[in-house]
Amino acid sequence: MTRYLFFLNYVRPYWFILLIATLATGVMNLSTLVQPFLLKYLVTNVLTNKDFNALNIIVFMVICAMGVKGISSFIQRYLMCFVGQSIIKDLRVKIFSHLELLPLKFYESSRTGDLMARVTTDVIILQNVLTNVVITLVNDVVMLLGAFGWMLYKDYRLTLVTVLLAPVVGIITSKFAHKIASVTSLLQKNLSDLTSMMQEIISGIRMVKAFCCEDYELKRFTRANLKNLFYTLKSERLSATQTPVVEIVTTTAIAFVIWYGGFEVISGHLSGGDIFVFWGYLALACAPLNRLTITYSDLKKGLVSAERITELLDIEGEKFSSKDSIKFSSIRGDVDFKDVHFNYNESDEILKDINLEVKAGEVVAIVGPSGAGKTTFVNLIPRFYEPLSGHILIDGYDISKVDLHFLRSQIGVVPQDTILFNGTVYENIAYGRLDASKEEIELAARMANAHDFIMSFPDKYNTIVGERGIKLSGGQRQRIAIARVILKNPRILILDEATSSLDSESEYLIQEALAKLMKDRTTFVIAHRLSTIYNSDKIVVIEEGEIKETGSHEELIKKNGVYARLCWMQFHVSGSFNNAS
Repeated sequence: MTRYLFFLNYVRPYWFILLIATLATGVMNLSTLVQPFLLKYLVTNVLTNKDFNALNIIVFMVICAMGVKGISSFIQRYLMCFVGQSIIKDLRVKIFSHLELLPLKFYESSRTGDLMARVTTDVIILQNVLTNVVITLVNDVVMLLGAFGWMLYKDYRLTLVTVLLAPVVGIITSKFAHKIASVTSLLQKNLSDLTSMMQEIISGIRMVKAFCCEDYELKRFTRANLKNLFYTLKSERLSATQTPVVEIVTTTAIAFVIWYGGFEVISGHLSGGDIFVFWGYLALACAPLNRLTITYSDLKKGLVSAERITELLDIEGEKFSSKDSIKFSSIRGDVDFKDVHFNYNESDEILKDINLEVKAGEVVAIVGPSGAGKTTFVNLIPRFYEPLSGHILIDGYDISKVDLHFLRSQIGVVPQDTILFNGTVYENIAYGRLDASKEEIELAARMANAHDFIMSFPDKYNTIVGERGIKLSGGQRQRIAIARVILKNPRILILDEATSSLDSESEYLIQEALAKLMKDRTTFVIAHRLSTIYNSDKIVVIEEGEIKETGSHEELIKKNGVYARLCWMQFHVSGSFNNAS
């Protein structure tokens, strides 16, 4: 039932257009249904009496009927197509807006290919259902009802004999449709797997080439593609079997009706004209009856796609605000963690009993071994994740009660893996504040030490950066990301290993840009190279999800604990961290 309600919710806004389309369908089918009656009159009256005037009138009426049918067919098809495409447009917007609301936790447990398949393949199947299948279904149902109505009016006994085949056709159709729906479900899942694999291979093509694994990946993809072929052929085999089986049943029934009708005429119970009209309406009824079996199977496929989409839409998204949400004009930047615990998917706790007080404007370095929970720690501040227990306060307010849009507008993030969109440099910097002027964007670029290299491009700020900024170097991408955050002008900064994997010159320029950015802002810095954070106001050492040590660089070195050990390891490995000695 949920799947049917899913359709109805999107159809409801277009009920008036659908009403007009339905009326056009009625007129179209009425103009078709009147033709056997006109032909009967032509045979039994006009030709028998050799009435040329009546012949002209009948031919004119047939032409008019065909003209009305053509016009109403155009109106019906265009309006139904308009409704179908409009619903798909609404559905795409709904899916996209819902995807934006889903938490990071969802994306980390989902495959990109599966999501893309639901947004593309499943939506295309629904589009076919709403623009083609529904049109055929409405036409055929109206035609069947009209034809059977005329047949019932002419001879109820012959009609009852004809109707007896309906349950047989219904049972056959239902059986095949159920099997086709099951195979379609498997086919859609396999298509998701195939899309995921292709996306993964393309994203990692550099690694594929580096390890000479082209043949290996081709074999993997070929196996998955053969599996897709298997399910596709199985679905088509069922559909191909269904049609002739139904046609055999209907043809047998028609043959019996023809025999019985002929018997009635010979017996004198029916006239030749009446049986001629009856057979005409029977022919009109059989074509849509046969099509309905295919249409019903296509509808079942659409319902499988609808269910896959509703599964996605039923996932609860982030709640950005409520009537009790807190908003204020600005924040100072005090951040307090109180007894915070966190885990992923009810697994072992990633963060345990986190307590930390950070004053506005302080620079706090988060250090620790890989997998200690450093990135998870800072991701709790903009509520990318919700803590299992405990509270995080900003300026004394629990962030769970603060309007989420406002909270994130006050926080700037410079990640290790810079994300740029396939647009211009200008557009990527403006992402920090969409209403910014050209002068503000250029000022942000200057502060990020990005203006000079941008101006060296032939198209300057209109240079297309490519997908994920692939046309730029790592240092250039990072400086544009910093310019974006400068433009945003947040009170709280999160720098997640923002200078890792850069050459010395790029690192120097970025460190200089970050120093400008961090001025008078509460800043959380995750750094792998400890030499970059020893001037921090506070260094927090996280190990196994717990805060082990807190203090300045000098204080922690004197403690000779975890931090001192990490410094010693880096000093002996690189020989570059002289302060640690």
